[in-house]
Amino acid sequence: MKKVIVFLLVFSLFAFAGAVMAEGHESTMMDKLHFNGGLTYNTFAAKLLEDGEEGESIFPDEMKNGFGFFVGGIYPMNENFGIEFGYDYAAANAVDEVDNFESDNKLSGFYGGVNFTLNENIKLKGLLTSYNLNTELKEIGETEPEYKFNSGGIGAILGGEYQYPMQENMNLLVNLAYRYALMDITNINAEDVSSENYQIDLSGLRLGVGVNIGF
Repeated sequence: MKKVIVFLLVFSLFAFAGAVMAEGHESTMMDKLHFNGGLTYNTFAAKLLEDGEEGESIFPDEMKNGFGFFVGGIYPMNENFGIEFGYDYAAANAVDEVDNFESDNKLSGFYGGVNFTLNENIKLKGLLTSYNLNTELKEIGETEPEYKFNSGGIGAILGGEYQYPMQENMNLLVNLAYRYALMDITNINAEDVSSENYQIDLSGLRLGVGVNIGF
């Protein structure tokens, strides 16, 4: 809960800064809400840490990449800055035939922050995220997982985006960013382990392709 409060406070600071920069700016045709969405290809560090030290990995190499999606909106505050918000999701599923287990991981969370327009095609982004991770480990062929992990934490998405005009009020977009996602394991098999200082690091690159539509 404390992390969610911190996330909201920091996001409020971003919004306040954008409002200050937009003060005195007269409303124009560019002051429209834009919606964007698309698919992502993601890489993951896939590290298990205890007290900040990397331990023996419980994840197969195949888990170090996966696909996801994003949906969100952008409100331009002035010609250079905009407020951005949305939802990010990434999944990583892997099978380890040597140790006879499979791993199913779902990373998701809401984000908010600002973007800066370099020119009519390129934007830079700085977004804060409130991530949750659900992980299940089970033997191959079994229906019930042997282990269930629940993790959460504040993360970030930092990168840039290229927009190519397709038609009026619609752009094709390609974005490349670094995702920071170091999350505390809060429970294992419904048992509270928040005091044990276990963490999962799913930081990595995030390549997205989608569309941007203005209204």
